[in-house]
Amino acid sequence: MTSKLASLLTIMAVLTTVLTANGYSQVQAQQASPQVRQMALYMVRFGYNGTQGGPDIVVNQGDTVRLTLISNDTVNHDWVLDASSPSPYNVKSARIRNVGNTTTVELVANFPGTFKYYCSVGAPGMTTHRQRGMEGNFIVNALPSADLSAQVKTLDDQVQSLVSSVNDQMSQQKAALDTLSSQISVLLALSAAAIILSIVAIALSISASRKKTDRVS
Repeated sequence: MTSKLASLLTIMAVLTTVLTANGYSQVQAQQASPQVRQMALYMVRFGYNGTQGGPDIVVNQGDTVRLTLISNDTVNHDWVLDASSPSPYNVKSARIRNVGNTTTVELVANFPGTFKYYCSVGAPGMTTHRQRGMEGNFIVNALPSADLSAQVKTLDDQVQSLVSSVNDQMSQQKAALDTLSSQISVLLALSAAAIILSIVAIALSISASRKKTDRVS
């Protein structure tokens, strides 16, 4: 194995480790287990948590959302997230009134997007609590599954490219070794032939010398 091939293998091993670790950390970040999000909302006239409107509720897709609604008013209020939000959800809490009374509402945030939660209280022909500003944003962050698939594919392509490069180097090395082996075989054959010819020449020379000596005698 040449130093070039050894260096390429080392680089591949290091890069594969880095890419795998990076991909794993991204998978952990992007596919974290769904969480249970709990929040308390104080319902007042006309808002949640003591202000006009209501706070942003921000969760991730798949999270379970548990809201504790606490009345801080003497009139009815509720919490609604439905087609009128508009949203694909259909959630509505019980109506409560008078300071200290509570109710709960729970949903699974399966649909990503930004929607409006609101209070649906309001007599026909009268201005509703929502129209008076009693609403807020319900924000569900989508899981970037498409981006994750693209990242995994990119990592896989990079590793496959490195494997292909190593295979090419190994094929070239094998071809070079095969050529060298053939050359060595030829050299050995030539060397053997040269040795045989030398032996034959020596034998002929000795035979000729003996014949000459016999004639002299």
